[in-house]
Order: sequence, then C-alpha cells, then structure tokens
Amino acid sequence: MGPVARFGYKSLVYFEKLFKQTLFDCRMCGACHLSKNGMVCCMNCPKGLRNGPCGGTGIDGTCEVEGIGECVWHKIYRRSALLHTLARTEKVKPALDWSLQGTSSYLNLWTGRDGSFEGRGMRWKIKSLLGLERSKSTDSTGAAP
Repeated sequence: MGPVARFGYKSLVYFEKLFKQTLFDCRMCGACHLSKNGMVCCMNCPKGLRNGPCGGTGIDGTCEVEGIGECVWHKIYRRSALLHTLARTEKVKPALDWSLQGTSSYLNLWTGRDGSFEGRGMRWKIKSLLGLERSKSTDSTGAAP
C-alpha cells in the first residue's frame, strides 16, 4: 500500500472510530453489525456474544456479570423492536475474525474481508486502490472490472 493509500486508510479508520465510538460505544471489531442490532454494538457484551444472549440474563434484562447493568442483548432486542428491525437482528452472524480488530469495517465490507460481501460493485475498485488486487483483469469472483 502506497503512502497516499495508507494515509487515506488511516484517516478513514480514525474518523470511523471517532464517529462510531462516540455515538454507539463501538469496539472497532472490523466486522460491524450495528445496523442489524438496533444500532447497539454487540461487542459490548462482556462475553463477546454476537448472536444473542447467554443463559445468564435475568428476568428483568440484567446481565449476570457484576457491574454491567442491562444485558447488551436485552438492549439490542428492545431497540430493534422500536426500529422495527427484529428480522435483521435474528439473522445469524458469522464468527468474528479477530485479525480485523481495529480495522475499518466499511473497507472490510466493501472488499469482502469481513466475510459478508454481497456483490457490491465497489469491491474490485477498492481492492485495486489499496493494492490488494491480485490480477488486473479480474477480481476474485471472476468478473472483469
């Protein structure tokens, strides 16, 4: 990655971290699911559960870990119900790739590094800008740019 691309990447990570930590208490896992979790970062769960609550959630929605207060997943389901996005919340999320910790979830999504690439046309362009493209004629799906 060249100096200009490196500066651009570091700037993106800085502003993503500033924005998401301030608004959502984001943990910068590199594979963001805020939009699928009622705009609550599931990585705030002290057990790191990404797909739902553990068996230790109290009837009143409290976390079994002392000093935490409301269970993160109780908050996720409550906010998802308010936003009418429960269907998105109930989809199973892949296990976290810990090598993405501290990286830009937006670039990881667009380049497919987070494992959830869903055919976005920007993939080949961003990979080539970052110098991650293996072949100039095709991307990893075999499509020409």
